[in-house]
Amino acid sequence: QGLAAPVPRENVEKLVPPKAGSRVMANYKGQGKWFPGKIVDIRPNGWADIEYSDNDYEEDVSRRLYFSLSE
Repeated sequence: QGLAAPVPRENVEKLVPPKAGSRVMANYKGQGKWFPGKIVDIRPNGWADIEYSDNDYEEDVSRRLYFSLSE
């Protein structure tokens, strides 16, 4: 199950730049629940294709709907 809570503000400083292969938490389809996954592809504007840990896949995810986890 996803996390229903928003990303805590104190975690903003812990963000790392996204890149292909980065582990992320993403707001699946922008519906408010956050799930773990990894970036499969990333565009220059920061939008990404994400494969979730349950094997769901989402294309063109806005940068504001995911954050990278520290490795």
